[in-house]
Amino acid sequence: MNWITVLFATTLILNLVIELWLNIKNQFHIGTHRNQVPEDFQSVVTEEAHHKAADYSRAKLQLSRFVLFFDAAVLLFMTLGGGFQEIYNYWLATDLSPIWRDVGFLLSTFWFLSLLHLPFAIISTFKIEEAFGFNKMTVGKFISDLVKQWLLGLIIGLPLAWAVLSIMNAYFDRPGGFIPGCFGWRSTCCYFGLTRNGSRRFSTSSPRWKTAK
Repeated sequence: MNWITVLFATTLILNLVIELWLNIKNQFHIGTHRNQVPEDFQSVVTEEAHHKAADYSRAKLQLSRFVLFFDAAVLLFMTLGGGFQEIYNYWLATDLSPIWRDVGFLLSTFWFLSLLHLPFAIISTFKIEEAFGFNKMTVGKFISDLVKQWLLGLIIGLPLAWAVLSIMNAYFDRPGGFIPGCFGWRSTCCYFGLTRNGSRRFSTSSPRWKTAK
């Protein structure tokens, strides 16, 4: 095992431990203050609504802990387990040009990762939010929104990935081309990271309060 693998595994474990600590700390804080409406909101938030918001947030945090372990396992499988390589081998077997082959690899990889997270979105929407009476989403609407997100990601991601890869191919063959190439990869990763996080339906940061009448 080389030092890069050790560094990667160590960083992954450290990140998982920190995320879990923050998650548990947040849930403990919510549980500690569940029975007391903050003083600044006592005139507009009922005690029942505050309890409901606290229980809702704790349920979301519990789900997010499963997501943390799942993400870590997927990352290990896709990197050290050869998942990325298997997807890339599929595109290598095609007759596409190198740029379009790499574009296909990027888009198909992130589509595959979004599919893996789909069960958590379903649980969040149709179990947790349904249990607390917050769900306004129908199955048909859920599916249509998902398809729209994929189409939007394709419309934006396809030309972006092609442009970034084209620039990288042009600059990597020239002196001093390393910095623009790395910048392009960071931009692409940021884009897909933001779209992936934005598509999640199990955010834990927004309390569900109903104001007092």
